[in-house]
Amino acid sequence: MSFFASGGLGPPYVYGPPIVCDGDVTLVDAAMTIGRRQDGSRVLHCHGGMMDAHGTHHGGHLDLQRTVVGHEPMRVRVCLFDEVELVVSHDPETTYDLLQPMRTPLA
Repeated sequence: MSFFASGGLGPPYVYGPPIVCDGDVTLVDAAMTIGRRQDGSRVLHCHGGMMDAHGTHHGGHLDLQRTVVGHEPMRVRVCLFDEVELVVSHDPETTYDLLQPMRTPLA
């Protein structure tokens, strides 16, 4: 059981409402994690920094179900790991389901 600075029980992080940008947005940088759920289905998790049409900078989670990629090319760097996979599992410290490393033997 975790206690937090507020003296109460509960999750240490509370996310605010989503920021929806109208019009074009320029992706400045992003990092995407590829993992899987317990049932074996793939999951993508993405944090990014972007600038809206008014020049305001935003950052945080990208909603990959609603994000539309434009016509400009994008460079992607992929990092792969031997004998480890990121799997969604419950984290008691944060009380969230998180991508956590699990050892997987080489085939």
